[in-house]
Amino acid sequence: MRIATFQGETELSKLVSRFYVIRGTGAKARAKEAEAALLRANPHLENLDGVHKGAVLIVPQVTDAEWTDASRLGGIFSDEALAELHRLTQAAKDVLQHAHEQQADALHRTLELLK
Repeated sequence: MRIATFQGETELSKLVSRFYVIRGTGAKARAKEAEAALLRANPHLENLDGVHKGAVLIVPQVTDAEWTDASRLGGIFSDEALAELHRLTQAAKDVLQHAHEQQADALHRTLELLK
């Protein structure tokens, strides 16, 4: 996994071209896989109009695709540090999701009691 910044691209395919070198037979299918991987790692890319220039992006490794130099912020972070950051971010997301579900369940129970 690497990290990069958003530069105002208007299409996900342009991000793929900037972050990956994908050539040869099946390149089009692998580019689509790279788009899907970018979306999984960065769900906010679903709506590129809402992404601010300079936003930090996680650039996951994609099978049979090489990273470009644009997919690393000047070597500031090691792959291990980025993997740990991604793991911690995912853990925080899971905790927040669980708390949200608990609150929704408590609200539902309260509404049932009020009925």
